[in-house]
Amino acid sequence: MQEDTRIDTLLANQKEMLKNQELILSEVAYIDPLEGKKYGVEFNPASFLLSTISDEGFILTGSFSFFLFQNLLKLFFQCILRKEMKI
Repeated sequence: MQEDTRIDTLLANQKEMLKNQELILSEVAYIDPLEGKKYGVEFNPASFLLSTISDEGFILTGSFSFFLFQNLLKLFFQCILRKEMKI
């Protein structure tokens, strides 16, 4: 008897959760950040800052991205510049 009550409670809670999830999804509008973009440039400041801690030099990392065919294809070119300093 108690097992039936647990199952009924779980089902009722699950139905309420699904209803709330549908309500949330109906209110939220997804905005695609890549919509209308043809290319992008990215720089990684964290790797640069961490690389300047040592006396050996520094590293610059970043990338160039090209979005083709209505963003169905993304070409990604990673660039790394490493400068060693000898003391």
